[in-house]
Amino acid sequence: KGKKCCTPHLSEDEIGSLFLKAVNWLLTDKEEIIANMEMLKESVTSTEGLADEMGRVSAEMEVLMQQTEDLIAENARLAQDQTEYARRYDALVSRYEEKKMRLAELQERKADADAAGEVLDNFIRTLRGIGDMVTEFDDSLWAGLVESMTVYSKDNITFTLTGGMEVEI
Repeated sequence: KGKKCCTPHLSEDEIGSLFLKAVNWLLTDKEEIIANMEMLKESVTSTEGLADEMGRVSAEMEVLMQQTEDLIAENARLAQDQTEYARRYDALVSRYEEKKMRLAELQERKADADAAGEVLDNFIRTLRGIGDMVTEFDDSLWAGLVESMTVYSKDNITFTLTGGMEVEI
């Protein structure tokens, strides 16, 4: 409280100039960066194991659902101890709910992987679309490459790119 922010103010032109430096630095190793991002994308979006587990969990949920329906039908047909019926019913419902939560967790992990893949695809596509050198600031280039820019001082600025890579200027 009471302290002034000591981060320097940068004009739009200064930010644009710094961005051009960062992009042109990227272009010096463009093909290697693209290759690395493609490997990262392959690693991040590999969901084969998730898909298999989602299939197993869904199948287990169907079995539990059928067992619950059978238990309810049996209770309707036969006179039985209702305490035992409630215990068996609650156990099946509890196991079903556990599987349902696990499936939701797996689906979320898959959605996260798909979203990360889209981000990396966009980064790769944007980087591929750039020529050998950029001489003018371009809003769409900024949007396709930059996640954030952190200003530590006039001489220490970091661009965090949408693929997770950081470029220090």
